[in-house]
Amino acid sequence: MSTLMNVEGDLEATGELKGNISDPDKSEFTTSIIKLVYEGIDWKASNMPATVLSASSFKGNLHLGCQGNGKIYVFDGSNYSESTDTVCEDIRALIPFGHILFAAGKGYEVGKIYTTNPPTDEWVVSTDTSPFPAWSLCVYEGKIYAGLGNDSSFSSKIIYNDGGWYDSTTLDTNKIYSMAVYNGKLYACTSVGNSTGGKVYVYDGSSWSLSTDVGQSIDLTSLVVYNNKLYCAGTNNTIYIYDDNVWNTFAIEKGSRMGVYNGKLYIGGDNNGKLFIFNGSEWAESTDTTATSCTGFAVYNGKLYVALDIGVYEKQDSFMQIMSKNHWNQNQ
Repeated sequence: MSTLMNVEGDLEATGELKGNISDPDKSEFTTSIIKLVYEGIDWKASNMPATVLSASSFKGNLHLGCQGNGKIYVFDGSNYSESTDTVCEDIRALIPFGHILFAAGKGYEVGKIYTTNPPTDEWVVSTDTSPFPAWSLCVYEGKIYAGLGNDSSFSSKIIYNDGGWYDSTTLDTNKIYSMAVYNGKLYACTSVGNSTGGKVYVYDGSSWSLSTDVGQSIDLTSLVVYNNKLYCAGTNNTIYIYDDNVWNTFAIEKGSRMGVYNGKLYIGGDNNGKLFIFNGSEWAESTDTTATSCTGFAVYNGKLYVALDIGVYEKQDSFMQIMSKNHWNQNQ
């Protein structure tokens, strides 16, 4: 008799039975005795006590930036605790850099960049960006870059830290939603602002230039690198894909934020709670939450966490439904 157990996505047996189910395309494994049906990946909602806008893994914990109260929470794998309460309304971005965690804070014409202060990791203000709220953070060539934007003046700028904070560029938009590094260059996507549409700008280390103008009254909200291509999400049911110096489009249900996990691209819905998954060739719906928007992704302890306006969802391990062959034959 064989004893079955699930070990890191592999179904193993002490007898002759062994089947690898780590590939979702291998949905069934049949032997002369039993049939195993792959049930996919489940999602579990957490008991996070606030609306989450940003998430980042740092020093063995998951840090979460919140909306409305400006708080940052810490999740140790079991429990949530408050890390700090800032004077900002929202914590729009979190990113680790060396032994320091950076946080981008915003309010109405209020902006601050916070950092943890080693060795106690007490939060301090690194710079006051007012009247430009801080929206995004990115590490590029050994420096932290911050995307700022003012809704009232329809102006924005990108600053960087090199022993102090300095201006990198000024743009005619009211938000720098997201930044990412691709092929040795820094890319930044923007909101509509007072121009005709969201844009993507690129920095080569010495100057900024326009990479693409989508030409529509939409916000471009997220940039990630996946399979050696740059992906940009917008609020018009479209994903923009940059490859070989050409921008292409792909139609998909509204998405606002993206993340990469275990070789797949995930996108969270805008104005809906759906999470989609892309395996490099096909899109599929991963789950439909009760949220109205997705605000970010983070990998912590080998699992994918998604920040939503209702809290946090955690991606669970795969599992198998095991049935005897006789039971399966009787219930087809």
